[in-house]
Amino acid sequence: MDSIVIRIRYLDLPAGLHGKAVAAGRSTFVYLRPGLTGRQRSAALRRLRQEARVGRGPRLPWGQLAAAMTADWAWTSSARALAVVRLHPAAALVPSVLLGATAGLLLMVARPGAGI
Repeated sequence: MDSIVIRIRYLDLPAGLHGKAVAAGRSTFVYLRPGLTGRQRSAALRRLRQEARVGRGPRLPWGQLAAAMTADWAWTSSARALAVVRLHPAAALVPSVLLGATAGLLLMVARPGAGI
């Protein structure tokens, strides 16, 4: 059985259309409208899977769609975190202080004869 790769992308779609699936070789691109609520996103993905089931679109196996959704979530979350740091560099201060404190504590504990 051929495995397909599903990728989720965001595109300004016509009014009323929340999602669209397009097959391109062994890849399938699921285009979603940016700014959808969780309920709208779930409904759009459910509709695309139903269309694929009756032959009106490319196959969207649940396991690969779940993996694509997880990868999209991770990518979006990291992009948002980087945007926060880029827009406000002080946001990077808290993790840096925690990392420095942890490293200092490890160095103090690792040194023989040193106590806290």
